[in-house]
Amino acid sequence: MYVETQDMWLTAFLTLKGIELHQLKNYGPRKLFVFEDDELFQKLKRSYYFNEGSVDPLQLKTRIRELKSMTVD
Repeated sequence: MYVETQDMWLTAFLTLKGIELHQLKNYGPRKLFVFEDDELFQKLKRSYYFNEGSVDPLQLKTRIRELKSMTVD
């Protein structure tokens, strides 16, 4: 099973934590980031939303730039 999100910051966090981005899907003029919905994904998602996780700020900045370039047609 897969889960979709429009949240670029969550996507950056998850990919920096080692979760593989399965697909980038069109959603009208926007893009959806698609991940496999497994136990690790859920654990890291909770960590992100409860402000319990951390990543290197410079890596986060770089990853956000990479994701933005992926979403521009």
